Amino acid sequence: MSGTGTGRTPEIKISLPSQFSGEPDDVSKWIGAVTCYLTINAHIYTTDEMKIIFALSFMQEGLAESWVDDFSAAAVQPTTGGGVTGYGTFTDFLSKVTKEFGPSNITATAYLDATKLNQADCESLVDYISKFKRAAGRASITS
Repeated sequence: MSGTGTGRTPEIKISLPSQFSGEPDDVSKWIGAVTCYLTINAHIYTTDEMKIIFALSFMQEGLAESWVDDFSAAAVQPTTGGGVTGYGTFTDFLSKVTKEFGPSNITATAYLDATKLNQADCESLVDYISKFKRAAGRASITS
């Protein structure tokens, strides 16, 4: 989309989020990528519905795909007032995704990751330290 002559600011080109398949280990990174993209392009994705539909378009694989089908079907259910249920808020949507796909106990999972980490499995000492620090941070391990 070019902004020339339209009076609209064009979409800012950054990496799109990857497809999310429903893997618990990927949910935080995926939510971060979606949120980053939507934040930089807030001038385009101006409503919760637009943000949610954008995110849903990157949930087309694995367990996430069937969850999207159910979520989308529920959103268009008629209400007694003649409208539809709707998608809700983007914040609530992210909470639902995290609850559905996130690790059941993030701290315990991160602690286990930190204790199982082996330097021989890493490319370098720097890689090992980086992975350990990430896992320790998620597990709330302090020195």
